[in-house]
Amino acid sequence: MQVSNHVISLDLYPIFITGKRKRRSVTFNGEDRISNLPEHLIDSILERIPFEDAIKTSIISKKWRYKWTSMKVLTFDKDFNEKIAKNGAIDYNEYINTINQVLLLHKGPISKFVIHIPPMFLDSFEEIDEWMMLLSRNNVTKLVLTNSNQRYELPSHVFSCLGLTELILENCFFNPPLQFEGFLNLVELFLQHIDFGKNLSGNQMNLPQLKNLNFLECTNVHNFNIKATKMKSLILVTCPDANLLQLLENPSIVVFGVSFRIFEDFDRVEMINSLSFFSSLTRIEDFLIEGNFLKYTQIRD
Repeated sequence: MQVSNHVISLDLYPIFITGKRKRRSVTFNGEDRISNLPEHLIDSILERIPFEDAIKTSIISKKWRYKWTSMKVLTFDKDFNEKIAKNGAIDYNEYINTINQVLLLHKGPISKFVIHIPPMFLDSFEEIDEWMMLLSRNNVTKLVLTNSNQRYELPSHVFSCLGLTELILENCFFNPPLQFEGFLNLVELFLQHIDFGKNLSGNQMNLPQLKNLNFLECTNVHNFNIKATKMKSLILVTCPDANLLQLLENPSIVVFGVSFRIFEDFDRVEMINSLSFFSSLTRIEDFLIEGNFLKYTQIRD
């Protein structure tokens, strides 16, 4: 991964560490209670505060000085982007260099990675691809990738993260390599504004541990053919080309929700035979519906 030669000064980090050092909290007998916290408790504290505040803990004591560099949860979300924005805009070089430097200093595994790609001028997603490659080598189990830029083509590295248990994607192209068989440990999958293209057509993806699947305003969903024998919940919102009968073939679904927000969507929905459709719902315990979906299935029958 290409990074800037400039190395962050941990106690003078130009973006996040500002102001004077504060005195450490001590007991009446002078014992440093903060520095003597158990390691697991320190890790838990760092994971629950904003990332920029986690970096600021470097000034607490020598024991805390490098703790943030081994955090298992890294969050570069919208709040993070606002911290580095100037006059409401994000400079591309500063955004890339800041995250590169954090990853350069980081050591140890990354269990959860949260990133929001902000609206800014991008020639390519080369640097983001490199971050995904880094994750594939760090046993990441939870990945949240949202995107306010042009639609992002997920690189093959994402499909090498076979330890994933939770995957949240927004505004991406989902085109796994031909040899990809599935995420064997994935439990939660949330997809928003995802285009599945044509490469998935006819290829079944194995998701043996998947329990919850959500689609929101996705396209080419009919190409997303999965085998998920443990899936309990399936929610589709404004996905007019979804093959509902195919998705409902998974035998464990007990919660099913479907919604069409725009009336014109009905003209593009793949024809559904009402009898076949409702016969596949015999095991459903919760049927969530919005819009004129029932009326539409009656018309098409």
